[in-house]
Amino acid sequence: MSSERRVESRSTRPRRGRRGPEPPPAPPVGAPGPAFAGDPSPDQRVSDFLAERFGSRVRDLRLIPLSGDASTRRYYRLIDGDDHSVISLNPEPFHAEQLPFIVIRNLMAGWGLPVLQEDLGDLSLQEALKEASPSRREELYRQALDQLVVLQREAARAPQRAICFQIAFDFEKLSWEMHFFWKHFLEGYRRCDLSVEDRASMADGFHRLCTEISSWPRVLTHRDFHSRNLMSYGDALYWIDFQDARMGPAHYDLASLLRDSYVELDEEFVADHPAQPEGAGHVRLPGNGEGKSRLSALHPAHAGARAAQPRAVSGAVRTPARPGQASRGTAVDEFHGSNEKYSG
Repeated sequence: MSSERRVESRSTRPRRGRRGPEPPPAPPVGAPGPAFAGDPSPDQRVSDFLAERFGSRVRDLRLIPLSGDASTRRYYRLIDGDDHSVISLNPEPFHAEQLPFIVIRNLMAGWGLPVLQEDLGDLSLQEALKEASPSRREELYRQALDQLVVLQREAARAPQRAICFQIAFDFEKLSWEMHFFWKHFLEGYRRCDLSVEDRASMADGFHRLCTEISSWPRVLTHRDFHSRNLMSYGDALYWIDFQDARMGPAHYDLASLLRDSYVELDEEFVADHPAQPEGAGHVRLPGNGEGKSRLSALHPAHAGARAAQPRAVSGAVRTPARPGQASRGTAVDEFHGSNEKYSG
């Protein structure tokens, strides 16, 4: 999960002058509120929102915090008797009709993708795989791959006016991701003391990678398609954390899934799964003028696409950012049954 930030930068390569972003400052934290069952100190804005909406009945509610990884958003499961819903606390005010989560959710739902607005529970694909038989594991991954085919096929046919079609893994974005990895994983987590020569060599390698990857044909990508963002609910997989969908290499989501940072898959399993899935049809890759058979074009570039995903590593080890202050009520929204939640 990611939120793109525009920040002032300074050079990370003293010799050549290439510039990488500094980490953004932590936003201010809201004051804690009164106690609720399941969460002794929710944000004051959430407390105010519930008091305004439910009045004296607020004492009958249960509010359970949901893990949000490195997100600037915070989520709570609200239980009111038999009624479950999810509260989203955002770092700044927004208009619902312009919120990328809502816009992209409605777009994907229209294509038949599994982005239901309901509470999907806590069983992610990552957790489901721990108890899954080999046949069930195969079924889950085949289902996920078939869903990617639908995304690429339907997005290629659709009018491309939505925000997700206007942003891409271009050179600028890929460079930002690479330097995020550098700053938060290499320097922040691993405490690497890089020499001037090492920095120059890495920066040159990053530049060449970004130049190459940004030149590839683009399709619409989920952008974070891994086992923690696929929820197992009933017999099906459902998507969360899709609000940062953007144009990118056709290989990107496949590499996220099969070269998952959170699940170890053996090489034979990975090699087998770019095979033609049943009923997948064809996916046309923009820019090359040729119909490509489903995701078969993705397999040769696993390594290249994986190179574009260093933030999956650094995001997993970074301390989650905290939401900042906003006007009362304007940054707190209640999604009845929203699937925009994160497994703990």
